[in-house]
Amino acid sequence: IAPSALGDADEPTVREADAGVYGLGDWTASMYLLFVLGREEVFPVGDLAVRRTMEGLYGHADGERAAMRATAERWAAAGPTAPTGSGRAAGWRR
Repeated sequence: IAPSALGDADEPTVREADAGVYGLGDWTASMYLLFVLGREEVFPVGDLAVRRTMEGLYGHADGERAAMRATAERWAAAGPTAPTGSGRAAGWRR
């Protein structure tokens, strides 16, 4: 999927385009949005490492994805404060 074709598309459109490719699902769509399109607001709750981190830091059980999203929404509401590996800051959502 060419980034030039989806660079300006909204998140649901990108997720739909990814889902239309055999073998790609929500995790891949989240990673595509985050790393290929640079959408730092995406919160990849489908990623096991993210869920384990949320479990360790905030006590969320693995199945509590809605609670994890609610915690991430508090970060987003605070503005761009969550550090990323790139040295930039981002408030994660989703």
